[in-house]
Amino acid sequence: MSKPARQVIDPSPLVTRLWGTFLILALSGGIAAGWAHFSSRVDETVGASSAIRAPKGPCDHDPVAAVPDLRDGDVVAAAIGDSFMYGQGAERPSGGYIDQVADAVAWDFSPFPNRGAGYVHYGMDRKGWDYGLMAERKVVPLNPDVVFIQGSPNDLPEPGVEDRAHQVFRYLARELPDAAIVVLGPIPAPDVRPELERLNGEIRDGAACAGVHFIDAFDRGWSIEHRPDGDVHPTQRGHDRLAQEVLSGLRDFAA
Repeated sequence: MSKPARQVIDPSPLVTRLWGTFLILALSGGIAAGWAHFSSRVDETVGASSAIRAPKGPCDHDPVAAVPDLRDGDVVAAAIGDSFMYGQGAERPSGGYIDQVADAVAWDFSPFPNRGAGYVHYGMDRKGWDYGLMAERKVVPLNPDVVFIQGSPNDLPEPGVEDRAHQVFRYLARELPDAAIVVLGPIPAPDVRPELERLNGEIRDGAACAGVHFIDAFDRGWSIEHRPDGDVHPTQRGHDRLAQEVLSGLRDFAA
């Protein structure tokens, strides 16, 4: 009896399947490792503010320090802000309002702008950083005598601004008990005035609960020239006026 013909198996489909399986596993492992790394970075970044994200608690606080003399060259100051502090809309070098304020005082002034950031909203320049994380990572290590916080219209669509603002203010007051903490609310803008006025009230209430100084641009009747077509950022003249108003507000809280 003749032997049956040996079946010849073409190895190419099998090899292809094996290579495909290997590639899928490799890619899956790489993606998983990459996601784990990404997740740990996100957790590390956002979790760094966990000490600040405590429940609001009662509105009890020690008296806040007065703003020191603007001519005192030994004063260290730090500032947190958004695109306004970045100088968006300014038309000349160092034309932003915070640069003009820094030039007008004798303090050692360190501004930390983060476009797009707010008390709740994360910024663009330091991604994943809100005002709380900027306070923890940038301001507190300087041990400044003055902390200035500005804004922010970026928080307009966000819930929980009052509680979060209070948490940031209380954290700074606890970590820097001898510092003068001055908060500037949102700047009035014609096209979104009602929304900004509501946001201003939330930040003002958070500041009052924490016992820090608050400059209320609405209450003071500030009129800042803004860029056209619904842009909330100041023009150069708007930055010039804003700088003068901020300096006036700082003097109001001086000893």
